[in-house]
Amino acid sequence: MDELNTPLVADIMVPDVPVMAPSTSLADALSAMGSTDAGVVFCQTGDAIQVLNQAHCTELLVAAVQGFPVPKCLGDVAEPIGARFHRAETLSAVLLRITHTDVELAVMHGDRIIGYVGPAQWSTLTSQLLDLPTRLPNEPMECMDELTGLPDYRAFRAYLELALIEHQDMQAPFAVALIEVDWRQGLADRHSIEDERRTVQRISSSLMHRLRETDTLFALESGKWALLMTEINTAIGRGVALRLLDGIWKDALPNHGSPLGRITLSIGLAGPDMDADTCDCNAEEALEQSVMSGGHQVRVFGERLI
Repeated sequence: MDELNTPLVADIMVPDVPVMAPSTSLADALSAMGSTDAGVVFCQTGDAIQVLNQAHCTELLVAAVQGFPVPKCLGDVAEPIGARFHRAETLSAVLLRITHTDVELAVMHGDRIIGYVGPAQWSTLTSQLLDLPTRLPNEPMECMDELTGLPDYRAFRAYLELALIEHQDMQAPFAVALIEVDWRQGLADRHSIEDERRTVQRISSSLMHRLRETDTLFALESGKWALLMTEINTAIGRGVALRLLDGIWKDALPNHGSPLGRITLSIGLAGPDMDADTCDCNAEEALEQSVMSGGHQVRVFGERLI
């Protein structure tokens, strides 16, 4: 017990990144991560979601909901970033900054940055994570955008799986990322419910295909990264919801009030007190029903991923 009560040791390799409190403003968080014109989602429990410079997103910063238990596996991969964790601690935030050339990730406990991954440490972390075949797709992820030279995000996906989603009282980790959808495709012909239905079915098919093949969803929105938030979804118990924000790029989503303007992916995982059956349903059916009923939010439940 003494070990758990010992103050968290911050023996880390952190550049000149100011310490940020959980209540840090969005602007301060942006400034601290060295980003001045990023599209941002900064979310903590009870806070409103804010998005900045949404039409010109060249960088991305994501903050996880505070209160995630520190997973055992985070300690297993902490050595490359020099961070030490106690099992009983909870994370206050995980800040992620993505550019076309590099990735920065800062893990926070309270008001202290206790883990940091920057370009210098990324190759080390990538090497270690790529030795975890059960956490990665059977085939390497294809390059998302050859023109912009986006980096390989296999390690990024695996790290988020390891660092954020494996709850202390759940055996099943959850995979975080984005859906592969060209939002502008199909938006020109919006004259009937049938057009909507066909478009949503195509999105659903791509979505479920990614789920089956990689246990994770990756996506680009017309060459830009879609912004994603992770949150505890009480409707599905200990599941985790992924919410694709409504109207992030209004120029690409002129009719962003339509069913295609906001899609919520709620992918439930069966926990110790959950019936696995509650996590399953036909995704295309759910999408179709929502569109046909004129709903503006689509909720998809997926099978247990791992």
